[in-house]
Amino acid sequence: MSGTVNEAKTDVREEQFIHDKNHILICDDDIMFLKIVSDWLKDRYHVIAVRNGPEAVPAAYNERPDLILLDLEMPGMNGPEVLEALRTDEQTANIPVVFLTGHSDRDSVMDCLKLRPQGYMLKSVKRQGMLASIDHFFESGRWMNIEA
Repeated sequence: MSGTVNEAKTDVREEQFIHDKNHILICDDDIMFLKIVSDWLKDRYHVIAVRNGPEAVPAAYNERPDLILLDLEMPGMNGPEVLEALRTDEQTANIPVVFLTGHSDRDSVMDCLKLRPQGYMLKSVKRQGMLASIDHFFESGRWMNIEA
């Protein structure tokens, strides 16, 4: 009987720990990138990973993440379309969105920023750069674009 109580206490602590972490929704059609980034973030944040735009919208509604990392270019429903869908729903309109992109040329970055996301991040970013940007965001409320 005491084993069950101890297990329950452990489960409660683990559940509390997950709720204490900021929630990040990552949406990217590149499964390998999605797995790598999820692994980078899982020790500091509660990560929800989805593989396409149509999965991102209900996940954002149901999970209410504190931040969404959203691939700019995906087949079917791309990042801008997901962002538009999120902004039209009062439940998800204010969730900060950061676009993930492989394009670093000035015109691509400017086109991305015209959509008024919280920021952008190049997919070539290294682990420490990504963690620094996300940590800075949660500490200050402002996004720091890191390009490499």
